[in-house]
Amino acid sequence: MLRSSGDPLQLIQSVKDVVRTLDPNLPMLHTMSYEDFYLNQAVKGPRIAIKLVGSMGVVGLLLAIAGLYGLVAYNVAAEPARSAYALLLARQARTCCAW
Repeated sequence: MLRSSGDPLQLIQSVKDVVRTLDPNLPMLHTMSYEDFYLNQAVKGPRIAIKLVGSMGVVGLLLAIAGLYGLVAYNVAAEPARSAYALLLARQARTCCAW
């Protein structure tokens, strides 16, 4: 970690040169500012979890919609038989109790 008063990205090359003079075998592969490090660790990591949970919620919503559609379709398909029984009972009630 290195603190600077200016832009820290401008110091990267000079810091790499100093590190190479101290130990040429020490790798400095990916250097970034603390702000970039924070964004990668604190924001982008949980974003994957948020997308995963959100996609599972969407799948659950689609399953619920499909289930309700199936329930309504079943009730609509069974409705003619129910309405036939209701008409038969109503007709019997009218003929039985007609004055």
